[in-house]
Amino acid sequence: MPAQEALPPTLIVDRVVWRHEEIDRMVDVGYPLSEIARRLGLDRKTVRRYRDTSFNVLLASVRDRRNVPLDRFKPYLQAEFAVGITVATELYQQIRERGFRGGY
Repeated sequence: MPAQEALPPTLIVDRVVWRHEEIDRMVDVGYPLSEIARRLGLDRKTVRRYRDTSFNVLLASVRDRRNVPLDRFKPYLQAEFAVGITVATELYQQIRERGFRGGY
C-alpha cells in the first residue's frame, strides 16, 4: 500500500483503509455482499465498489475530494490574515462577495 503513505493521515483516508481491509477480509471468508453491507452499516453499492475497485483507485478518489471550493480563496485569505484581518465572520463575508458559495 505505498500510495497510502503519500496521503496525510486524515479521517477519510483512515476510513477508506479500514473499509477496504474489512470488506476484503469478509469477502475472503465468503460473506455475501448483502451480509457485509448489513454488518458494516453500508449500502450494498458501496460494498460492491470497495470489493471491485483497487485500493489505489479508492485512495485516488480520496485525493480528488480534497480539492474543496475554498481552495481558490486560500491565497486571498492568507494575504488578509497576514495584514491582520483575523475575524472569521469578516473573512467569510469577504470571500462570499468574491463568489464563495460554501457555508460559514
